[in-house]
Amino acid sequence: MAIETVAMTVLSNGTTAIGAGIAAGLLRNIAGWLENACKDNKIDKYEITQLVGTCIQYICYIGLLMTGLPVEQAVVASFGLDAIKSSLNKIKTG
Repeated sequence: MAIETVAMTVLSNGTTAIGAGIAAGLLRNIAGWLENACKDNKIDKYEITQLVGTCIQYICYIGLLMTGLPVEQAVVASFGLDAIKSSLNKIKTG
């Protein structure tokens, strides 16, 4: 696949990738938000920052994966990538 074709695919699917990435990021963090909010009865600035960072991460994952996959498969694959990344971070930090 030529670089121009990949670039055009990413640009043409940008809105879908952004929407799916935000939805996936929200879904990924909602459990953590609820857990922390129930523990201390507040939502900290740090938690909001983490939510935004996760949404951006998923937008990138989904946008790149959509160059070769339908959006539904790209979303599922992005959850898999995030799970692998989280597991590797836990191993690294010990």
